[in-house]
Amino acid sequence: MPITIDDVAKMAGVSKATVSNVLTGKKFVNPDTVERINDAFRSLNFRPNAIAKSLRTKKTKTIGVILPLSWGDSHLTDIIQGIRTVLQAEDYYLILGSTKDTQEDELYHIDRMYAHNVDGLIIIPNNSENDYLAPTRGTGIPTVFMDRNVKGDYGDCVMSDNFRGAYEAVAALIERGHTKIGMITCTLKATTILDRTRGYKGALDEAGLTVDESRILNIEPGQDEISAQLLRNIIGDREMTALFIAYGTYVESVLSYIKKNAIRIPQDLAIIAFDDFLRYTLMNPTLSAVKQPMFEIGVKAAQLILARITNPDKPFETCYLSTKLILRDSI
Repeated sequence: MPITIDDVAKMAGVSKATVSNVLTGKKFVNPDTVERINDAFRSLNFRPNAIAKSLRTKKTKTIGVILPLSWGDSHLTDIIQGIRTVLQAEDYYLILGSTKDTQEDELYHIDRMYAHNVDGLIIIPNNSENDYLAPTRGTGIPTVFMDRNVKGDYGDCVMSDNFRGAYEAVAALIERGHTKIGMITCTLKATTILDRTRGYKGALDEAGLTVDESRILNIEPGQDEISAQLLRNIIGDREMTALFIAYGTYVESVLSYIKKNAIRIPQDLAIIAFDDFLRYTLMNPTLSAVKQPMFEIGVKAAQLILARITNPDKPFETCYLSTKLILRDSI
């Protein structure tokens, strides 16, 4: 038989109401009495029923977190650890949903989170268009977006300063004398990608360099590998001396093509990638990169969702966290 509040109250010599007050913290209880009740908890190995408590308080103390599987493992680990650090300190539990980075899969996980009565949602949205999220707007569940924002007033948001990160990367290449700089990105309609493109073009414009659209290669979402022909079009035929890879998924395809075609880094082609991974330090030459503060993004997202739960009517907030340009042997 499961241990009940009645059993705890009998052992501690108090009323059920007093045990309930200790569990909820709503009313003052004499410290000596609290100690007796805690002793009874330990002796009986009592565990409060979270479901029963949620029915009384209308809160489950759970936060749903929805992330795309397509991201690198280290990024997901850092983000989740940042979120968990804040939530656990406030006695909240994290429920994780992983998507294939499609609208349909994202909506499926959102529906499942709603079904579990989460107190709030933290999401990396599939893109910045808000139409597909419209059915979720009337639920009243607080939502925080990470990495990518969506149009309209849908929730708070925290992301890297993608514009500044891309701008600084391209500016570093320009400072080293490069004038023909290409970019590989994707066609995903996300603020992340759009801001990195703006940063690339902004650095060229400020240096008085022409933005040559033929040096920008846009890849369809979900296409993890880039064909040799597409890479030949941008790297082999454009006389580029430097390349900014704005979407980290494509780094391996680029490096494979470069190796097969005996292109020397950085003598023939300097490279900087957006996003930094441990494996970049093990490459020869080591790869320069823009590092995002993933742990800090997770921490801020959790802080925002808890603040939204406490004060649901406050104005929505968008936070930009600084990136760090790490220059290695590839430039």
